[in-house]
Amino acid sequence: MKAAKTLILTFLLLLASTYSAKAQLAFDILPALKVGEQGATLTYSGTFRNTGTDELFLNGTNHNLSATGLMLDDSKFFANAPVSLVGGASWSGNLFDVAIDVSAPLSIYSGNFSILGGLDNVVQDVLATSEFNLIVTSQTTLPHAYVATSDFTISTNQSINGVWSYGQGIGSGFTLLSYSDSQSYGVDDLIGWRGTLPGIGQNYPVILGNKSGRTLSYPEVAAHPADLLLLHPAPDGTEAVLRWTAPEAGTYRLAGRFEGLQLPYPTTDVRILLNGSSVLFSGYIDSLGTPLPFDVSYVFRPNDQVDFAVGYGGNGYAKDGTGLDVVVTRTTDVPESGTLVMLTAPVFFGGSLLVRRRWK
Repeated sequence: MKAAKTLILTFLLLLASTYSAKAQLAFDILPALKVGEQGATLTYSGTFRNTGTDELFLNGTNHNLSATGLMLDDSKFFANAPVSLVGGASWSGNLFDVAIDVSAPLSIYSGNFSILGGLDNVVQDVLATSEFNLIVTSQTTLPHAYVATSDFTISTNQSINGVWSYGQGIGSGFTLLSYSDSQSYGVDDLIGWRGTLPGIGQNYPVILGNKSGRTLSYPEVAAHPADLLLLHPAPDGTEAVLRWTAPEAGTYRLAGRFEGLQLPYPTTDVRILLNGSSVLFSGYIDSLGTPLPFDVSYVFRPNDQVDFAVGYGGNGYAKDGTGLDVVVTRTTDVPESGTLVMLTAPVFFGGSLLVRRRWK
């Protein structure tokens, strides 16, 4: 009986250590969405963080990508990622490439990438999984997808053929922000636009972009992911506005999220407006790090204007920095719904998952 109890206890301890290892690794692919032309190769980067105290070994990968004409190569993980992370340590770098064949169908694709490992250099438990997305566009036509974060620039306040502009106020009251900053808060790769309305420590409204490819921290913002812009309204309630202007007629999909970024948490009203009046989406942010997603399809005319607006919620503007991620896709030249998005189904190639491990 004593031997049996000892065996059971040993098993439970091993089981507990296994689950502890799985819970230790925080893993994000940043940015998770990329756009590439047929014939291009896209490189995805990621961040690992060992949130536990034990050393965690990163022994291999497991990845799923359902697509004709797309090939994922995880060589960069084995070339760049550390063999292990001690407790509390983190790492950021390039993880894998996706090669897009010239014959790949124009569409939106999703996959996932898992890190295998555990508490020694042999175990192959799934430690963490992160999803990624890509949009395949034509080599010869106007780009069908516009990504707010990757398109964000301070070189001109009408970027990527003039479809994006950065301003304040909605509809006919919209005006461009006139002051740019190549190193906001003294942080490399944090760039932005500012208005002329004075407030605490600076002028408002504010729109900031993280161009580092990793999560940034700066005063009152503990975590600004690379796949979110930060919008902050002005003291008088004037909205911070990201405007998208339709380059041509067609059906477009607006997909993304609003999310609280500034500590302790924002209290903002968020809206998506067509030509300053028609409400395509509205909501309220009153938490930190909780996404408020949106997914809207609409038939636009040339030069229709869509305002993604962040207001101060009617209760003061302080601490109201709110994240925005949006991808605008023209769906005219991609497959109809049913084949447009492949998001959740597990994918097998030749009857087995694509799994690689480090050679010992």
